[in-house]
Amino acid sequence: MCELVNIGEPEKKIKTPTYKNSNKLIQDVYDGKISPFVLPADLFEFTFYALSTLVAETFGLPSDFKKGTFGFKRSTQMKNNLSVFSGSKTFQEVLELSSNVLVDGEVLPFNEFKKIGLGIDNQYNKHWLETEQQAAFRQSESVANWKDIKEDEETFPYLKYITVGDDRVRHDHSEVDGVIKRVDDPFWNTWFPPNDWNCRCIVEQLETATVTKGTFPKNDSPVFGTNVGKNGLIFPKKHPYYNVPKEFKKEQKINFGFKTPTDEQIKNFL
Repeated sequence: MCELVNIGEPEKKIKTPTYKNSNKLIQDVYDGKISPFVLPADLFEFTFYALSTLVAETFGLPSDFKKGTFGFKRSTQMKNNLSVFSGSKTFQEVLELSSNVLVDGEVLPFNEFKKIGLGIDNQYNKHWLETEQQAAFRQSESVANWKDIKEDEETFPYLKYITVGDDRVRHDHSEVDGVIKRVDDPFWNTWFPPNDWNCRCIVEQLETATVTKGTFPKNDSPVFGTNVGKNGLIFPKKHPYYNVPKEFKKEQKINFGFKTPTDEQIKNFL
C-alpha cells in the first residue's frame, strides 16, 4: 500500500497588501527620525501580518492547538521565526534607505533621494514580499504534510521522493528522484518538499519498501534546504536578511526591540 502526499500547487494566488506609509518612511529616514538605530514599528507589523496570516490560514496558530502537541510546537516556532524575520527585514530596508541619503559625502536633494527610496521600498514591500508570502504558504503547508506523515509513520514508515519528470525539473531534484528512505532518515532534513521556489516534487508514503543505499548531497537552498516540519523555520538562518553588521548583532538578538504580536492580533487581520 502507499499514499501520495500532495505538496500543493507550486503557486497560490495571494493578495499582497500595500504598505501605505512609504512616503512617510522615506521622509523620516531623510530627516533622521528613522535610522538603523530607530526602526519603524509599523513596517515590522506590516511584514509580520502579511506572512503570519498565511500561516494561520494554512496551518494554524498556537492557540488553535493543545499545548505540548506537534501543532502547538510548530505553530509557535513558525510564529516566532516570522517575527525574527520581519525584524531583520525591517532593519535591512532602513539600512539600505539610510545608506542612500549621502552620496560622496553630500546629502542628496530630497527629490532625488525619494526616487531611490521608492525603488527600494517597492523592492522590499512588493516584489520580495510577494515571494516571501509564497514561501510562508508553501512552508506552512509542508508542516501540515509532515504532521500527517508522522501520524501515519507506524503504517507507512517509508517515503519515496518523486519529481514530475519533465524538462523543467531541476537537475539536483532529478538526482534524488525515486530515492526511498525511512521517515526518520536524515535525508528528509533537507529534501522534504518543497525544495526550492515553485518546486513541484512530492513524496509517496510506503508501507513496505527497500531503502535506497548511499548518501546524497544536502539541499543547499537558503530557504527550502530544511524540513520546516521538524524545526518550524520558514526562513532559516541562511537567509540574507539575517546578515547584519557586527555593531547591530546585540540589537538583533532582541529582535531590534520588536515584540511578537499575539494570536488575537493576528486573527484580527484574517
